Amino acid sequence: MSNSDSEIIFSVVIPVFNVEDYLHTCIQSVLDQDTSKSEIILVNDCSTDKSGEICDSFAKRNDCIKVTHNKRNCGVSISRNKGIKVAKGKYIVFLDSDDYLVGKGLSSAKTLIKEKQQPDVVVIKNFLTRREPNSYTTHELFNDSIDNCNTPDDVISTFQESRSFYGTCWCYIVKRDVIIDNELYFTPNISFAEDQEFVAKLFCISKSFAFYKGTFYCKRTSSGTLTQKLNFETSVSCLKTVGRLCKFIDNNNFSYAKKEFLHARIQSPLAQLTPQLISLNRKEIFQLSKIVEENLNSLELLENKSSNFDLFFFIKTFGPHIGLLLYKQAVVEEIIMLIEKIGDEELYVFSKNLSGKAIAQLLRKEGYLVGGILDNDETTAGTFFSNFKINPPSTLRGRSKDDLAKISVLICNQHKNSVDTIYEQLRNIGLEKRQITHKLFHPHGATI
Repeated sequence: MSNSDSEIIFSVVIPVFNVEDYLHTCIQSVLDQDTSKSEIILVNDCSTDKSGEICDSFAKRNDCIKVTHNKRNCGVSISRNKGIKVAKGKYIVFLDSDDYLVGKGLSSAKTLIKEKQQPDVVVIKNFLTRREPNSYTTHELFNDSIDNCNTPDDVISTFQESRSFYGTCWCYIVKRDVIIDNELYFTPNISFAEDQEFVAKLFCISKSFAFYKGTFYCKRTSSGTLTQKLNFETSVSCLKTVGRLCKFIDNNNFSYAKKEFLHARIQSPLAQLTPQLISLNRKEIFQLSKIVEENLNSLELLENKSSNFDLFFFIKTFGPHIGLLLYKQAVVEEIIMLIEKIGDEELYVFSKNLSGKAIAQLLRKEGYLVGGILDNDETTAGTFFSNFKINPPSTLRGRSKDDLAKISVLICNQHKNSVDTIYEQLRNIGLEKRQITHKLFHPHGATI
């Protein structure tokens, strides 16, 4: 693959950090594309393994590859921003270094871009997730109803109504000028969902869309890795992301459709706050309250738009610091009351999501015997979170009737239909109605 700057259509930006086992496959998947009008930009973020050497080796053999070595570890946001700034292509393709492209997507995308007169954004319909060694799942971002969309607002409303929106930047091919002209870069130094804010803003500033109706990308996932984290840094990232998106709404004269779309995008980081909060100590909550205070004007915009009404009530009534403390206390007391109603001999928390993790840790801290975490994702069976073993609920089937009678389960899924399904699943295993309860943090279904 070779090209000159004037011919470059795609700049594939790949931030690289300690991925020596996957990097060859990643880079080669781009080189295998059937287009000559692409460049690959590798930004090595101070890898301590052989990733940097692999980057340089590929660059020596392929003149379409550019390599930048960060002088210090900067994180994926800054690395992507560096890639964007050195890119020469008309369009940016984001690719994570442990993932890879599939098929001949760049060639097909090139044809689509020409047919659609160079849209601001190309949305990829399908992507794959791969669990080792070779288990694949197909995910669909839109259906054929998207063909009826005539305006950007139509596109946004369709995604909103279908609840199929993905806030991951590698689902989209983006015109470089849209990024540069609007100074739409990734926010540095955040530890959670760094691309969700980028994509939410992208959809609202873009004036034209095209839709690639094929499979383009494969996301590699590890069955033994639980990427969602409970810590102060993630809490800060979530809160600051909410604040920035609120200001983005307030500073722009967006249509009703775009405002509703952005409010929905805010719910994801906002939903993280409750499970994060119950895992924080008093000092961390005090520090978090300072950030709440800094963003108070923006957060007030959400008062009637958020599913987390109680949190806003406490903050507004008692101020950020006392409000956060009282809200945490109220949540903890509610959880304890739920447990006391169903029994406390041997507890299981159902779901490895953030809520489940936070509640499992809380109950152990309060002195309850937590037998483990249950989840229907069998790929995580046998893995651990904070010494809690994660297993499918079927592991309870081998227990005696007397043992089952001593077990209680708290379901931490945020979707009523899922709660009902899990409830029936547990009943079929042999648990009585009195042994099962659930905690719903966000009744409108924000995923945590």
